[in-house]
Amino acid sequence: MDLTLNQIFLRKTDAWSVVNTLLNCVEKVDKLTICSFAMAEAFARKLLRERSKIEHLTILLDFTIAQRHRQNLLFLKQVANDIYLCNTHAKLVLLESADFSGVAVMSANATMNLRYECGFISTAKTHIDTIIKELEEMKQNAIKH
Repeated sequence: MDLTLNQIFLRKTDAWSVVNTLLNCVEKVDKLTICSFAMAEAFARKLLRERSKIEHLTILLDFTIAQRHRQNLLFLKQVANDIYLCNTHAKLVLLESADFSGVAVMSANATMNLRYECGFISTAKTHIDTIIKELEEMKQNAIKH
């Protein structure tokens, strides 16, 4: 069963399936923000393949990636416009475009592991506005890489 908008889910899936659900709603993405504790190289490579569709890509990751997976961080610098490091365990995707915006809050890290994951995909303006505001606060308390 595919993921759909405005849905709570608990199923075997991965973070890329959630991102892809949102990406499939638009032809062009003005802003894509991904927040995760960790990000695998395979996930970053999928983002790289979609970059022609994404005007601005921001990634927020936990400080741990700079310590344990420095090579992934160096690769991500070639993929993203902005990278922020902070103390985070949040996993979310925010897609903003002229005619569509959506947010997904999920349990899955930005890795390619197929596991039981839960989350919520929303197009509600109140949810999106809340996440935009809180992401800005998060970036103010982060270190730009």
